[in-house]
Amino acid sequence: MSQTLVLLLGDMGITVLVYLFVTTVILARGSLITNFDLYQGMLPVQVILTGLLFNINGLYTIERKRFAEILLSVAVSMVQMLVLMMALTFFIREFALSRGVLLWCAVIDFVLLAIWRHLLWRYIKARQEIRGVMLIGSEDECQHVYQRMKQQPQLAMELRSICTDLAGSDWKSAAEQVDVLIICPDIRLKDKAKVVHYCNLHEKQAILIPNAYEVFCSGMTLDKIDDVPVFRPQHLLLTLEQRSLKRILDIMVALVGFFIALPFMILTAIAIKISDPGTAFQPLLMIFGAGGVLLTALVFGIIVCRIEPDNARRGPMIQAAFRGNYVLMGIPLVANIFGDAAIAIPTMMIAVIVPLYNILGVFVLETFRGGRFDLLPILRSVLMNPMILGAITGALCRLVQLPIPAPILKPAAQIAAATTPVALIILGASFHGGSFHAHLRQLIFSVASRLVLVPAIVLSCAVALGFRGVELVTLIAIFATPCVVAGFAMAQQMQADAELAGNSVVYSSALSCFTIFGWVFLLKTLGFF
Repeated sequence: MSQTLVLLLGDMGITVLVYLFVTTVILARGSLITNFDLYQGMLPVQVILTGLLFNINGLYTIERKRFAEILLSVAVSMVQMLVLMMALTFFIREFALSRGVLLWCAVIDFVLLAIWRHLLWRYIKARQEIRGVMLIGSEDECQHVYQRMKQQPQLAMELRSICTDLAGSDWKSAAEQVDVLIICPDIRLKDKAKVVHYCNLHEKQAILIPNAYEVFCSGMTLDKIDDVPVFRPQHLLLTLEQRSLKRILDIMVALVGFFIALPFMILTAIAIKISDPGTAFQPLLMIFGAGGVLLTALVFGIIVCRIEPDNARRGPMIQAAFRGNYVLMGIPLVANIFGDAAIAIPTMMIAVIVPLYNILGVFVLETFRGGRFDLLPILRSVLMNPMILGAITGALCRLVQLPIPAPILKPAAQIAAATTPVALIILGASFHGGSFHAHLRQLIFSVASRLVLVPAIVLSCAVALGFRGVELVTLIAIFATPCVVAGFAMAQQMQADAELAGNSVVYSSALSCFTIFGWVFLLKTLGFF
């Protein structure tokens, strides 16, 4: 029986058993008895989705992967499955199906499927034979490939021979002692064909590392002009129509709406608190929040410089530690817990936190790019930010006790209500899912720092200093929210590792659904708000 079939059957069995267990044992049967047929009808959908997502995320080829990669892929698949199942159940049956069932299934599935894959991975690894490798190419290319091989022990490859001159060496005799021949891209096409022909005759595995031109040619299709065969390159980019629909509808329109709505949101929040002047402005909270962001950037800057030698990755890793998605996810968090009347405090914090985020982000990325940090242009761009302009306007209205007429306040509040959904559209449209295997260690550090380490340290200090209620949840919004989308765009503009920054946004946003709930649940249970 093939490995893929064994994994597929195991996944289907675990998914079915967990679903039946959750719907019949964990949850109260009395509350589900009227809709039990509906739950049974969704079981095949969940099984099919799980199999498809696992296949898309490469979970049926595990023999040459690190278990950390497998575990992260399982987590990503479970989050994707949970989101899709919740969306499907809403559109199919609205609120007739409990989302708690799906959440319980996802959590238990993740644990059992991870254990199942770990056992099979250990079994495959124990039976895996070391393959002898021969490198063919220039000395520099061979050295580069060898260093990459050493960083991937799960490949089970051992270097036994190097050939830098096919014409002047007896490479065939050396090739008899190995199982795999890796051909570097600087080898002539004639010599590549010779090595591949030898491998086919002697049942050796040939691995060709392509150059840029060969990668481009891989997307060609075979065509012909009369009786002459020709290759026709395919378009590597989206068409103009596709790019227009994708970017204009997903980002541009949403972005305009967001920047229109956000200042109104800030004005509305401040207007609510004009009649109560003592609660919106919290100088101690502002000092603690700003100081926490500065200290986080400093401490993690020192740590990252010690553990990561690559400057291109240092900037995104440090930025991930101190810069959270405060506006898009933090303020709605406070509003959902305490109501719209309580958002005056977190909105006033925007005037301190957002400029600090921007300045520190540019400073960190410019420092590790080797650029020049020019403070005046940065301050000028920060002051022209719509969020800051809205906060300044609202603060002036507050200081002069200017009442906002109802005909103005009501439309402003309606526009402000669109801020959160539009922001979520921007967040989803800006996701860039890429391969995380090349920077898995850095990605785990960035996500863990943002969601676990920084909140644990800062929130402990906040509790010890006496912050409670709305103030404490505002600090959760600052220090426990996922990486901000703007960090990805800034990394692109400043020649940092944009793929690492983008994956930090994607995976921290996905996992924050669980970590933010955990922090709120913990602090609520302990009676701090």
